[in-house]
Amino acid sequence: MIDGLVQIFIWQGIGELVSKFILPQIPGPVIGLILLVAFLAIKGEVNPSLGKVADTFRQHLALLFVPASVGVILFLPELKEHAFAVGTALTVSVILAIAVTGLVLKLFSFKEPAYENSKAYRHEMKLLDEDRRLALQKEKQARRSKKRAKQDLDSTGDTVGENDD
Repeated sequence: MIDGLVQIFIWQGIGELVSKFILPQIPGPVIGLILLVAFLAIKGEVNPSLGKVADTFRQHLALLFVPASVGVILFLPELKEHAFAVGTALTVSVILAIAVTGLVLKLFSFKEPAYENSKAYRHEMKLLDEDRRLALQKEKQARRSKKRAKQDLDSTGDTVGENDD
């Protein structure tokens, strides 16, 4: 677990350096997280120690809301005074976040939906193939029936014609 924490701190440190010297507008931890995600995407797997740290953080994620809650209670009089502005800002930011998320998803989504690789898609294709196979069998049977009927008609026509002569 120590190895995983060290990896996280290294990536955060790299992010801080990049933020300090190259991109001062973006916070260092954000840059570090982006670099870590890019590294893991290129590598294609997560180290077990890093995975263990991530799972532990995920299990205790609710603790990260404690400082924010304390801040809300501490600044409650100011929040009451500016309730309309805070409410408007929250509403607009939620709408913008949803819109940006949708646009990013649309921008980065692949042409081929992941549904084509799913079990449900394969099942539907199997049913469709069975339906096509049954339709072809019915067409063949109909052609055979027409052919037999025509042959029967021709053979009875020949016998009738022979009887008439």
